[in-house]
Amino acid sequence: MVEDNHQILFMQLVMQKQQMSIMSLGKVKNPVSDTLDKNLEYTKLSIDTLDMLV
Repeated sequence: MVEDNHQILFMQLVMQKQQMSIMSLGKVKNPVSDTLDKNLEYTKLSIDTLDMLV
């Protein structure tokens, strides 16, 4: 049960980072500002974090 919970939490973390990467590339609107924002430094940080988790 605990292992299942950890697996779910890990997948949520990965999906959050993926969504933030896509949003910071300007591919998806920011839900707060309703604009397409581009922040390539944050994109790189998010992708590097995902790479570290692999």
